[in-house]
Parts: sequence; structure tokens; C-alpha cells
Amino acid sequence: MGIQRLVKGVLWIASAGLTLQPAFGQATGGTLATPASMDVAAPPPVRITGRVVLEDKSAPLAPVLIERVCQGMGHPEGVTDAKGNIAVDLGHDIIRDPYAIHIQPGVDLPPAEDNHPFMDCAIRFSLPGYRSDMVSMSTAKPVGHPYLGTIVLHFVGKVDGYLISPTSLEAPKDAKKAFDKAQEVTRKNKQAEAIQNYQKAVQIYPQYAAAWYELGRLQAAAKKVDDAKQSFNAAIKADPKYLNPYLQLSAVAEVSENWPDLADVTARLIALDPIDYPEAYFYSALSNYRTRKMDVAEKYARDGLKVDVDHHFPQTYQLLASILVARNQPAAAVEQLETYLKLFPRADDIVTVQGNLVQLRASLPKK
Repeated sequence: MGIQRLVKGVLWIASAGLTLQPAFGQATGGTLATPASMDVAAPPPVRITGRVVLEDKSAPLAPVLIERVCQGMGHPEGVTDAKGNIAVDLGHDIIRDPYAIHIQPGVDLPPAEDNHPFMDCAIRFSLPGYRSDMVSMSTAKPVGHPYLGTIVLHFVGKVDGYLISPTSLEAPKDAKKAFDKAQEVTRKNKQAEAIQNYQKAVQIYPQYAAAWYELGRLQAAAKKVDDAKQSFNAAIKADPKYLNPYLQLSAVAEVSENWPDLADVTARLIALDPIDYPEAYFYSALSNYRTRKMDVAEKYARDGLKVDVDHHFPQTYQLLASILVARNQPAAAVEQLETYLKLFPRADDIVTVQGNLVQLRASLPKK
């Protein structure tokens, strides 16, 4: 049986006469929704300031990625400086990228009357191996120039990969100039010109991992999937520890239902960073589920739930339920769906999941 696109939900399975219906909704906290059209006008910039520190009050050893999270989607907005200071304008990047699954830019909220356009969003700070609480923009003050205060990053575990490739620091002047130009015209929605400039950057400096990655994102947005795949692979070749391309390749592999590729790229990502990417565990579980490696699929799904402490990737509960049904463990599958309903009572797919739960309970032996 085929799997519906995961942007619409998780999946269903027929096993031992039991069928779970596909769930077409998107639970609160999911990250696979497609952003608004590129035709939407960018909102006016909103500058946020503040500071990021480690638990000992020292500055992070590397720049920290600053993301705006709106309606479950993360939008990269910039990085801290060398001292951990925050000073970025929100809302510049309007790339529509249907293949993005973790860092997915786009404009998705209109300006609110008498408020800045990001009142319902939160700010997330990403540094591999560390976690911090997300800061709600609704409580940031003053409204016109939000100050986030001091955000503390808490060490979780050792990570070998990174979000900002050091190859960018080694790029020659002409390559950096082409890269900066590509970024500038991207914000003006001139995608073809941006692609040309990214291509110029990597021609000058083939090890420019960030340029390969950004080129791949634009190619994916233009539905040039093969070109995008080549660019993401080139980014990884240039810098094997650069994390971002792995997620994009995961999405491309899932779209094409290339399960061996999906299993390979997610396993590599998890090896580099076993802490920060619950979606990688989900995709790894999915690929093993589709190739009928149910014991491996279950392990990845359960590990993913442990990693996803903030419940940003709720589809894993439904996937694990399907895996458990396939392993003839309906009682355990019931537990997963019950947990899903408890955690996400307002999910769009609530009716379908409730129906699956009724069916599963009916299949259990009578006491």
C-alpha cells in the first residue's frame, strides 16, 4: 500500500486484517507544511536584540543560528556575533521551498493591526549539542523594537556536526561577493539571478558548502529536483560535517520514495548529530518501515520520540503505531495513538486518529 505525502499526515498500513486510515491533518508543532506563496509581500522588518550565553555565562564558541518559528515552521533569520549578541531583522527570506523540512524559510503571517507581524511567533536559538527555551515574540518588549533579554544555552551532548560551515570563512573575496549578491537578490525575489550568483560562487570556490546548499534550496524551489540533489551532495562533499544539506537530501529522497537513499542520509545525519533532529529519526524509521525492517524502524521511532522533547514532530507517534501494528502489537499501538491525542488534542487529523484508535481497541482480546 502506498503512503500519502507526509505534509498531509503520516500513513496507514494493512496488517493482520487491521487497517489504520491515513491521517491527512497537520498536528500542532509539525514542520512539514508548505509556506505561503512567494507572491506574498514581505512584512516590514522587525529588529530583535538580546544576548545568548552558555550556562557559565560565557559566549558560545561558535555563532548561534537564530530562527523565527511561526505555525510550526522554522525560518532562519541570522546568527549571533562572536560575543553572542543578537541584532537581526526578521522577515527577509521569502524562498518557497517545497522540499525543506527543518529550516524552511517563507513569509506566512500578515502584519497584525497595531502590532508587529510576528506577535504569534517564537524565536529559537540553534547550536548543535545545546538547547534553549524558545522566546515568544508576544512577550518581547518593547513591541516596536523587541528586546529578548539574555538566553541561556544548556549543554545536552557532544555533536560532531555544525550549522555554519567553516568553509565560508575560507572563501576568496570574489566568491564571497557573488554569495552576498545572491543573498541580496533572493530577498528581492529574483531567484534566477540568485542562482546565477550562487553558481558563480561555487565555480570560483568549489569548497563553498554554504553556497552549494543555498543553490540547492533555490533549485528545489524551482522543482529542479535532480539539480538540487546534486547541489546538496556537493555541499556535503565540500564539508561532510555541515548539517543542513542532509535534511534537504532526506526530503528529496522521501519525495521520490527512494527508501535506501533516505535510510543512508538520515543515518549519516544522526551519526553527526544524534540530539537536534527528531525529523531525521522519523525519516529513518519511515525508510526502514517501508523496507520492512520493522525492528530497526521501531528503534529509530522510539529514539526520535526521546529526542523530540518539545514535541515538534508529532507524526512519529502515528508512524510508531503503524510499525507496532505491522509487528502484531496492537495494544502497544493503542498506547501511541492515545499519547498522540493527549499531546495534540487540536490536531487537524484528530477525527481520523480517533477512528483508528477505536478500530485498534476493538481488535484487542476481550478481558
